[in-house]
Parts: sequence; C-alpha cells; structure tokens
Amino acid sequence: MISVNNARTKTDFDNLIGTGQSCVLAIADALEEHAMAVGERYQGVFGTRWVVVGYGPVGVGVARFAAALGARVTVVERDPVRALAALHDGFEAQSTEQALPVADVVVSATGVWHTVTAAGFELLREGTAVAVAGGSMTNSPSTIWRRTVGNQLCAADTLVSGSNPVPIAGHSARRRRWRELHRIRG
Repeated sequence: MISVNNARTKTDFDNLIGTGQSCVLAIADALEEHAMAVGERYQGVFGTRWVVVGYGPVGVGVARFAAALGARVTVVERDPVRALAALHDGFEAQSTEQALPVADVVVSATGVWHTVTAAGFELLREGTAVAVAGGSMTNSPSTIWRRTVGNQLCAADTLVSGSNPVPIAGHSARRRRWRELHRIRG
C-alpha cells in the first residue's frame, strides 16, 4: 500500500497548485453565480480583498492564485515563520482582528472548518464571503457562506444566536465545476 496523501508530490504540487487554483476559481464562480441569482453585478476577483487563513501549501496556493487574478491578499497565520514567508512572498500578514473587518472574501486554508470563529464572523462586513479550501468532507463543510444585512454567520451548523446562514454554493456545485474544468482541459 502506498500512502499518496503523505507523499511530497501531493503536498508540494497537488495541494499548492491544484487545490489553490481550483478553490480560487470555484469561489469566484460561486460568487458570480450568486450575484446573478440575486440580481447583483459581479465585479470579479480583481481589486477585491482576500484574507487567507493559514499559510501551509493550500494557503500559499490560494494566496498566489487570488493575487494572480488581481486580489489584494492578506494572510492570517499563527506560525511566525509562515507569516514571515507570506511577507516575503509579497502578501500582508495580519491578525484576524485586523484582517477580517476589511475582507471581501475569507478563505480558511487550514483544513479545519472552524478556523474562523463566531467572534471572527462578527468582524466581517456585510457581503463578505467565507469559504473553506482543502480539508475533507468529514472535517469541513464545503459551503461558501456570505454575511448578509443584519445577520451574523458562523460556519457549519454552529450559528451565532439569531442568525441565518446564506449558503451560496455547496458540495454539488464544487463537483460540477471540477467536471467542467476537466472537460475544458482534456
């Protein structure tokens, strides 16, 4: 038996490049579909502020691909060496308290769905989208949430009191997008 998930090629290439790119594109697609469904105009990734929580291989990939599409990227990372790496890669590195209030899109790239806490959700502006990149279906909800007027959101089934989450894309949307990408490329 070969443990592919522990192979360096999985971490160094698939997580960094494959997951980073596919998550950024899936998030952008979901936001565009949501905007069209509610009659808003989607502005695209260019010029938006993305906060990437976690700067491991998936976080690096998400930050790079979002920046390549013109997003201003801020990284939130507890490990000071990884935060320093983010700075050297050209991104801002801030605390959640500094980064979340100005974010348009927040991406948890730690593989853990509850990285953004209830207190973190309260810092978000109206219309901020929150997504989980990477992880597995057993430990993360594959849903992108958007904070709406007067509502507080918290990931998964744990909600801030009196709130209603607004899911704008779920697992089936992500699977459909993955099939579309494969058709385009192959």
